[in-house]
Amino acid sequence: MTLAQLNARMAIGVARPDLTADNGSDYSQFLNDAQREICRLHSWRFMLTEDTVTIPANQISVTLPSNFKELSSARSPVHLDVDGVLVPVDVWTDEKLRRLVRSQISTQIAVCVDWTATPPKLSVVEAQLSEPLDFVVKYFGYLDDLATGSTESNVLTNEHPEMLLAKAKSLAFATVNDSLAADMEALFMAKFRPAKTADLLSQIKGTQIRM
Repeated sequence: MTLAQLNARMAIGVARPDLTADNGSDYSQFLNDAQREICRLHSWRFMLTEDTVTIPANQISVTLPSNFKELSSARSPVHLDVDGVLVPVDVWTDEKLRRLVRSQISTQIAVCVDWTATPPKLSVVEAQLSEPLDFVVKYFGYLDDLATGSTESNVLTNEHPEMLLAKAKSLAFATVNDSLAADMEALFMAKFRPAKTADLLSQIKGTQIRM
């Protein structure tokens, strides 16, 4: 379903011209807010992506992509690119790195996600690097905002349009303290829970699980 189609459905279901900037026909802000909230509540399979970031020489960190939410649940979500060969690196919490002596961790490069920065940064333990290091980071990333003429649709709008619409309506009605907000939120949760369960199962399907 495209942004235009979603807006048309919102115009019928909400029918509040006072909530939009275009005579009741553009609810894009509510739809984008709903999309962001849905991605915040659960790291969906379709959010999984990877990117290469480089920590320059004489630096200890690099800003992660602007859509970064969290590292993937893979055993090794961060790899060092050594001439095209991806070598897994240790990922620790910042607090654990500060407690341990570098030589006690391992002989490998170790990194952490610095959540004190906005956007978060990927940091190494070394006080200073003598040369640039390329890291391939697998992570869950927020979807780009829906926008006319550029990002009209995505996996969420195509696979879960009713869930997105319910959340957007809930946000819209809540803005004007309309009691329908609670009904729309309940409808959203009724669609969110089974979709989340199905997504979690799809992420482990085909993998070997050992007790």
